[in-house]
Amino acid sequence: MKKDEEKARGISFYTGTDEERTAKKEAYKAEAEKAKAALVAAWLEDDNNLPINGFEGAKCSAEVLCKEEFCCGNMTKEGETTARVGTFCAKNTGYTDNFKQKYTHVCTGLNAFKITSSIAAAVATAYYM
Repeated sequence: MKKDEEKARGISFYTGTDEERTAKKEAYKAEAEKAKAALVAAWLEDDNNLPINGFEGAKCSAEVLCKEEFCCGNMTKEGETTARVGTFCAKNTGYTDNFKQKYTHVCTGLNAFKITSSIAAAVATAYYM
């Protein structure tokens, strides 16, 4: 990206006025943010980059369950209204990915029975002791 920035500046960047340089810097900064967002989105969409099955941030389903401390559900990036495609393991309090992007997480119930049965077993054990 640094080489792209230098190429985009051209000779006029160094021979122009302060205002022209500032305008070019701002324009490049906006383009660089778009490129960064596209790279992050592409990285997140590649299933090879997801955490190990069952762990926080991994995809889940009726066949691929989350670890007990997580539940399977939909994640929506903060500030957006559309959830990511698929269901993911996370705590009901939310999830933060490797790029420090925060998501709200709503459990869909795939692990709810597992968690509920674990709690019921613990209560029953305590009751009989």
